Amino acid sequence: MATDYLTALGAGSGLDTKSIVDSLVEAQRAPAQASIDRNIQKTETRISAYGVVKSSISALKTAFDQLKDVSDLKSFDLTTSANAGFTASASSAASAANHEITIHNLAKRDIWASNSFASATSALNAGNSFSIDVTTGGSTTSVTVDTATPQGVVDAINNAGLGLDANLVNTGSGANPYTITVRGAEGAENAFSIASGSADLSFGTQLSTAEDASLTVNGITVSRGSNAIDDVIDGVTLNLQAETTTAQSLSVTTDTSAARSAIENLVATYNDVFEVFKSLRTNEASTEDDLVGSLASDSPFRGILNQVRGMVTGLSSTPAGDVNSFSALGVSITREGSLEIDSARLTDQLSNNFDDVVTALTGDQEAQSEFSQTDAGLAGDASKELAAMLRSTGVIARIEVSGEKQLSEYETRLEDLDARMALLMDRYTQQFSAMQSIVDQMNNTRDYLEQQLNNLPFSQSD
Repeated sequence: MATDYLTALGAGSGLDTKSIVDSLVEAQRAPAQASIDRNIQKTETRISAYGVVKSSISALKTAFDQLKDVSDLKSFDLTTSANAGFTASASSAASAANHEITIHNLAKRDIWASNSFASATSALNAGNSFSIDVTTGGSTTSVTVDTATPQGVVDAINNAGLGLDANLVNTGSGANPYTITVRGAEGAENAFSIASGSADLSFGTQLSTAEDASLTVNGITVSRGSNAIDDVIDGVTLNLQAETTTAQSLSVTTDTSAARSAIENLVATYNDVFEVFKSLRTNEASTEDDLVGSLASDSPFRGILNQVRGMVTGLSSTPAGDVNSFSALGVSITREGSLEIDSARLTDQLSNNFDDVVTALTGDQEAQSEFSQTDAGLAGDASKELAAMLRSTGVIARIEVSGEKQLSEYETRLEDLDARMALLMDRYTQQFSAMQSIVDQMNNTRDYLEQQLNNLPFSQSD
């Protein structure tokens, strides 16, 4: 049976040797564990702080992303005459201008109608399959109708992939209310004819004849095969709806509100991030929040601060006119480090130099990859820098991985410390057990000698 040394200790010596052993072991453990615990807390706090940095950088990137593409900034207001005969929409490729448009003729499509039928399932061609020939541009395609009914004809045409739209129409009148209509695409080049191989089916009525649209834009007459025209005015799509006898106006004016809103949002986001970063780097620690001041002497964090500050104070890689920085837009950095906007200056630049503003911010780029090496302006370049910070190979991820590795090493050191202290307790226990044995032997010897002395003749009373 194993000996319970700690229970036996002190039995003969009168000393609380168990407490002594515990105290000796704790005296060895305390400074080492305190050092490891401090390192664990410091590392955990640093990881948490960089989590806040990561979140802040992500928010800042989102703000820059709203300024990095031409389409983020360039939008237009379009105004037409009261009865213009068309609607219009504009992309970021448009330019502010006034246009005069007359619609002479709308684009039309071929529409053919068949003879009439009693029902959708009326038998055609005695119920046997037959073919329909569709001719477009001198080329004929045969379509096989396996289900010889009006509905079967509609399905066969729609499934043939010819760009035709067949429908079965119930007119609701007469003994044969059902008629098949077949529509082609707009434009003269999409004209087609259709012939049936069944005597029970014919397409003898042409409801509409394919034609091109004809219109005059700013004095130049053009024709197109569709009523949706996007290649006459740069960046503008015209949707023709009605013919007009006189020229109608289209006014395209620049809408700078989206750009202003995005710039104001960037400034507000930067200032929020600045306040967070300021609290992380302050030299005044907080008893309520461990993160306050946690990165005061952190070298990588100082590098991030300088890099972010450079994004709003540096020069554009794609300057245009006198717009080469955020400062030129009226966005300046205060003595405290936050940003502020000179509203009058921003309004002037947006009103009078809008294209230069767009170029300086975006480099005239659209949906550029974050890995691209092409100059992308103030916002585009900043977005790419911030994306690099946030990658799994970026500075923040490297610090987080390093911190997790350190925590793992500290846990290993705690386990090693526990193992060493267990061995130390065993050694002290054995040493005190040996001392106890000696004390017990000495006590036994004392008792024996006292007994012998008491038994000596001269020690007896007469």
